[in-house]
Amino acid sequence: MLSRGIECSKALVSPLSACWLAVAAVLGAALSGCSGSDAFPQDFDAAKALAARRGVPVLLDFSTTWCGPCQAFANDLQGDPELRDGIHRRVVFLPLDADKDEGQQLVRRFPVRAYPTFVLVDPRGAYLAHFAGYGGKATFLQRVDAVLAGAVPLEERRARFGRAPTARDAEALAAYARDTGDDEAATALLRRAEQLGGASGPYAEFERALRRLDESDFGRITADEKKRDALYRERLAAASDAVLAALASPTLDAERKVRLALQLVDRSTVSRWYGTAPEQASLLRGVVAAAAAAVAATGGKGVDPELAEELQLQVLLRVTRDADGALALRQQWLGEGWEKDRDRLLALAMFCLDEEIALDRAAGFAQAAADMSPPGWKRAAALSTLAEIEGARGHRGLAIATARRALAEDPGNEGLVFVEKRVRGELR
Repeated sequence: MLSRGIECSKALVSPLSACWLAVAAVLGAALSGCSGSDAFPQDFDAAKALAARRGVPVLLDFSTTWCGPCQAFANDLQGDPELRDGIHRRVVFLPLDADKDEGQQLVRRFPVRAYPTFVLVDPRGAYLAHFAGYGGKATFLQRVDAVLAGAVPLEERRARFGRAPTARDAEALAAYARDTGDDEAATALLRRAEQLGGASGPYAEFERALRRLDESDFGRITADEKKRDALYRERLAAASDAVLAALASPTLDAERKVRLALQLVDRSTVSRWYGTAPEQASLLRGVVAAAAAAVAATGGKGVDPELAEELQLQVLLRVTRDADGALALRQQWLGEGWEKDRDRLLALAMFCLDEEIALDRAAGFAQAAADMSPPGWKRAAALSTLAEIEGARGHRGLAIATARRALAEDPGNEGLVFVEKRVRGELR
């Protein structure tokens, strides 16, 4: 889902999409407005050195241009001096393109499974804490403060948990294990957190169901496609049931309910790779409709306007099925001049591909982005997106030819090789 709210699943690019090659140009533009000694550093070593001098941690931002919440954060960072200053007062901030250069190297080192992910490290570069998603300016600095307040080096937290286990440490260690791919350890730690009196209630139940959905690399668990699809279907249904229970709870406010619904939508985008599209459509329609009803019951009071707009997009996509309305709203979010901007055109093309709407127009967006791209990996990214769109349109020969053009622009790129194999029909 290419949207403005919460986060985008890394599963869509690992390496299942042409998005593998995108670069965080919007965020780079946002950061170019900073100057002098307060400018954000441009590499990890410089960030650590500055953090050591200032006596504060480093906050790494792993973002991509194809990710709507990443774009929203970049735009807010560019347009809001208070947000930039608030970040600077607390940490040394380092933006990283998760698909390229140093960002692509560091993303393998830290717990990153969705974008944007913000990782807090000490001046030596040791992991302290992390959180994923961007829900707007109002809550971002609160989330930074929360991780700063509980920041402990990983080994120290593990040692402390061994001496005197607490639910909070169990949950923090479970989050780290989950996002570094150790699903077995994550599950065991979550069970231990429950035994130690961890969070309970409808929200906690949803969080646990969502973790079960996130924890599984289903292709790794089993190579049998039917078993893999059945496992994903089971866990998606469990997460849907849990969020519907939370949406019916009188103890949660309307904004929290909207966030829960959008989280589930965001996580479930990967299901189109697991043969569960019909079930997903039915489940998400119910979740989005229930969230919209919760907002309507309060007259929209207390709900962040950006979240309300994101929910409106999901209603158009999944409840009323108004593809033209959804595309028009998405174009509105991109702002004036999007038709002449390569990155925004590509983001719109990928939105259409992910939602499987207006694919003929999406092909035009991707072709225009390719025409605007310089030779090399940027053009390869646009062409690879175009190849996937043509494949989705049923134009197999054109999809294969376009994928090969992308490979010629960036030979040897594993993501492009994967895309070419898929459009040829070698992979599902």
